[in-house]
Amino acid sequence: MKLHLESPAEDDTSDTAVDLKTPSCHNCRHACTEKDKFCTNCGSPLFESCLNCNEPVRIGRAFCGICGTKTTDVLAEQKRHIEDTFQKVKELSIQGEYTEAIDLLKPLKDVKDTAVRDRVVETIRNLARDYQKGTARAEEVLVRAEAYIENRQHQQACALIETLPVGLHSEAIEQLHKVASDTLAEIDELESCIKQVNKGSLSPAAVQDLQKLLTLAPNHSRAREEAVRLSKRLSAAAKKFMQQGRYSEALRFLTFVPEAVLTSEIEEFRSHLTEIVRLMDDLANAPHVDEILPLLAARLAGLIPEDQRVAQLAAKAKQRREKFQGDTSLDMPVWKPAPKQPALGCPIDLLCGPRRLKIENKTVLERMCAHPGCFAVASGLALQGLGKSSIAVDLLPDKSGKLLRRWTGHSRARKVRAAWGIDLGPSSLKAVRLELDDKNDHVVIDRCELLEHAKPLAMTVDAAEQLHCVRETMERFFQGNELVFERGNERVCAGLLSRHVLYRNVKIPPLKPSQMAGAMALEARQQFPLAPEELNWRYQYIQSGQDSKSIAEGPILLVAAKTVTVQQRLDLLKEVGVEPDILQSDSLALHNYFSFENESTGTPDVSQVGDSGKIPAVALVDVGSNATNLVVSSADSIWINSTSIGGDRFTKALVGQLNLTNSQAEQVKRNPTKAAKLHTVYEALDPLFEELAADIERSLVLFTNSHPNNKVVRIVGCGGGFLTHGLLARLRAEHSEKN
Repeated sequence: MKLHLESPAEDDTSDTAVDLKTPSCHNCRHACTEKDKFCTNCGSPLFESCLNCNEPVRIGRAFCGICGTKTTDVLAEQKRHIEDTFQKVKELSIQGEYTEAIDLLKPLKDVKDTAVRDRVVETIRNLARDYQKGTARAEEVLVRAEAYIENRQHQQACALIETLPVGLHSEAIEQLHKVASDTLAEIDELESCIKQVNKGSLSPAAVQDLQKLLTLAPNHSRAREEAVRLSKRLSAAAKKFMQQGRYSEALRFLTFVPEAVLTSEIEEFRSHLTEIVRLMDDLANAPHVDEILPLLAARLAGLIPEDQRVAQLAAKAKQRREKFQGDTSLDMPVWKPAPKQPALGCPIDLLCGPRRLKIENKTVLERMCAHPGCFAVASGLALQGLGKSSIAVDLLPDKSGKLLRRWTGHSRARKVRAAWGIDLGPSSLKAVRLELDDKNDHVVIDRCELLEHAKPLAMTVDAAEQLHCVRETMERFFQGNELVFERGNERVCAGLLSRHVLYRNVKIPPLKPSQMAGAMALEARQQFPLAPEELNWRYQYIQSGQDSKSIAEGPILLVAAKTVTVQQRLDLLKEVGVEPDILQSDSLALHNYFSFENESTGTPDVSQVGDSGKIPAVALVDVGSNATNLVVSSADSIWINSTSIGGDRFTKALVGQLNLTNSQAEQVKRNPTKAAKLHTVYEALDPLFEELAADIERSLVLFTNSHPNNKVVRIVGCGGGFLTHGLLARLRAEHSEKN
């Protein structure tokens, strides 16, 4: 119905019933018939619905003739409701709550009073326009407030945001306001540190609070003045301690200098002290007198020539290195003894040169000394070629068509006089040739080669470039070695990367040799995720002395590799001119080398496990270019695990942090004295050393959990990555230092 906000005339007291029968138009007073609903003169409606009962009531009547409702009261109430609504809309618009205001007005669009409807429509239109303007301003405020906070102008950010109506605050604006407000509150709390430092307090807490205050408010005048005075006091104290040879304490004082007032002079002084402290720490914890130690000592002596203690240390390192180079021993002299309580739980050392394998060639001796522990895998491969290995499984496809070769003995019964071990890795080729000396009952290292690829294979763009790099390396190898493999007297044993091989320790009831093939086929199907038909798999009893003609028992090592992977390896070797007689996992080759070298003394020392009754084990850590293999060997098991950390990760860290090329990073990794600032090398490598130490520790825990009857009593490191300067020192850290 049409809403009339004006009250009807008070003197209109005509009878309702009569009016309904003889109505007249309230607009023009024209007389109408009782059937008319609209005026026949002006077209105005003659009736409206009662606001209470909805029955028809003649327009202008004060009361409803059906329910008796006084229409003037209802109209007055409705008028008040409309005005209250518009007042609330005004308040909401001031607060920026435009959406809520529009929602509040929407019900009034159904009012039949034209004036009210027009007012509602106009107000909604204005609110929508204001909302668009407010939204645009909110976006501008957000951008400006972010800039203020980025420039540490938190007060300006707060003031700007508070000019914006609350209703226009987005979640991002609210978050900025909270950040700015919290920062201002924190600045107020931190200002108390200015008084403490001013009074002479050099407590770490007060200095750190001052540093934080300047970080939050760089333009805080009082804080900057106090920080400048503090930096002068700290520099003076550091110089005093340096004169006394107390370098660590001097550096500690300079670390408290707030970055906001750090001058180039203080920064250079701090860098100088950092270099000295890291070098002194390096010299103090170096395990061996390697070729790098005298260079580090000389560098330190050059930084502090007035310190006679350092000069004596440098002379001692140089003298001991020269003595070692004139010696025939491959064991590098000890510089710092191993700690009694190492963090990894047992002693750890570098696998140096062989003892049982004999070296009669000066060139071989020099290469072994230059690359300690790098020929272990190649030597283990060659030992298998000579029939001198404890694990003799061979992953070459069986050309005879049988499922397995015999589990005891070697792939060929003939006795050979010499064997090559070819360890073709992702970064280099390591090759060793062993000869049997029956006269003296020796195995002699006749030749050894270590040739790096022109580019690490992980950095090649495709298989073609990878093959080119490997072929170029092998051509250099062939040029220096006449490889005429006399099939009757000489064998070639090649390595397969451990990450491509699966290993399982299994135990089965005692069986006759005729029953073994079927039993192990069933075991392989249960142990490996692929069908045995898709694998090259072999098995062997771990304990020596088993006879293939009788019933045998004991732990069995089950080894498998995908047939496709094996064939790819063989294809690569064939492409570069090598057709191996034996294909073996590099981890098992490492185990074979270590077992052979320690056969006469026992592997490992049973006395180290005490009265626990546990079987001792040795963990061999082979740090390669793109992975680290951990081989735990004991009398009853061989357990192998791999991690993704290798020498390439060390190189990439140096490339990223020192802004070097890969070639430069490789040089710095091997000889850190080539870096302009040595401590930057440590800062790049330390996190990776920590990660590798944690991986080794986790692997040892996994072994202990799966082999509760064993105890690792010794860790031996090898591989090119293990020679990275500082790694062994970190792995040998005292237990208290780690925690």
